[in-house]
Amino acid sequence: MSILRSLARPAAVTAAVLAAATLGVAAPAQAGGLEGELRITVSDIQRGTSEYYVLTCGPDGGSHPTPRDACANLRDLNGDLDAIREPGRPCVKLWSPRHVEIRGYFHDQSVYFDHEYPNAHCMAMAASPIVPSQWR
Repeated sequence: MSILRSLARPAAVTAAVLAAATLGVAAPAQAGGLEGELRITVSDIQRGTSEYYVLTCGPDGGSHPTPRDACANLRDLNGDLDAIREPGRPCVKLWSPRHVEIRGYFHDQSVYFDHEYPNAHCMAMAASPIVPSQWR
């Protein structure tokens, strides 16, 4: 009997993971016609703190402080977040790393971005306004 229980657990876990993945893929169709929705996490690695934002586009909103600018930039990039990995100009090279993770969808495509910047200034130079920052 214990062998059957041991075999049933992995199957149940696999089914739960597949169900969660299916729900994640189905989310864009269920989002009520939104153009996109991103969940953005910015972590200060040295301090061990994180900030969380939700950006919705079409209509532009969410908890993001500048949704109109962020969505306009996202549209200009056609949702290609790889374009925000490196700043287009020099930034201060002070070591105070920021980790950015973005998950969601844009134009019915899944979006995932994971990158570590050397500091908040470099992060802002590369990723603002999509990633909120006090540096502009």
